Amino acid sequence: MSFDNLVVVDWSARSSPSPKAPTKDAIYICHSKNSKIQNTEYFRTRQRAIKFVNNLIENSLARRERLFVGFDFAFGYPAGFASNLGYFSSPFSIWELLKKEISDNCDNSNNRFEVAEKLNSKFDGIGPFWGCPQNLNLDGLPHKGTERTECGLSEFRLCEKYARSAHSVWKLFTTGAVGSQTLMGIPHLQKLREKFGKEISVWPFDQGFNSTQIVLGEVYPSLFKSPTDIEIKSNSKVFCHDIVDAYQTYRTIENLSNLNVEGQLLPKIPSHLEKQVLEEGWIVGLSFDKLIK
Repeated sequence: MSFDNLVVVDWSARSSPSPKAPTKDAIYICHSKNSKIQNTEYFRTRQRAIKFVNNLIENSLARRERLFVGFDFAFGYPAGFASNLGYFSSPFSIWELLKKEISDNCDNSNNRFEVAEKLNSKFDGIGPFWGCPQNLNLDGLPHKGTERTECGLSEFRLCEKYARSAHSVWKLFTTGAVGSQTLMGIPHLQKLREKFGKEISVWPFDQGFNSTQIVLGEVYPSLFKSPTDIEIKSNSKVFCHDIVDAYQTYRTIENLSNLNVEGQLLPKIPSHLEKQVLEEGWIVGLSFDKLIK
């Protein structure tokens, strides 16, 4: 089933509010309505961004419109992570854990590195999370990935092995640190699940996503080729190509819109991959055909 509206959220794990003027490594949200791409909005904090998403969801529910919301961070971890922590393999057990452990304040201050160290302590030796600021000394969270010990988990999820330039979800600091974005994003998704209940589902984890009005999914903007010569307008301002985060939301919406029209936005999972994908998650727009069978 296709969607009436699409939303793409370029997330950020900043520990303080982004500058007043739009900048890189911040949160941008682009959305389409009835196949027409709307403004790209800039947000200084995660709390304000999630409030905006909440409003979009509530409006879609009130109008009985189907809405897809894509976030650019991992929705799951490599297979075996949950069981190593003593939980069922369902990714939602980790979602509930992170919602409980992560503190994310209105000024973006948070405890993600301390939580990562706590999770690392559940494993023999050190691992799997790594990376933190040099001035932050946490015995169980190494600064470099090479300082970890073998913990029996893959460095990448299956989808990341086939997605161009994808980084490991264990990486929490420096360029491409999707791990921090994931730690700071999943708790907010869990809150959306709890708030909207049966009206919302998560692809590919929930089986009933074809019957819910609101569907959440993982996106990876670098997956798509860049269109040329575009300008992104937001609140009467124009963002140029040098603000990559803003540009990526527009580009991703454009590509997802094409898949939506074709009915290929949320494809069926091949049976031989189902068990792993339902634990680790999958990137919307990444074709299963790319996998070697």
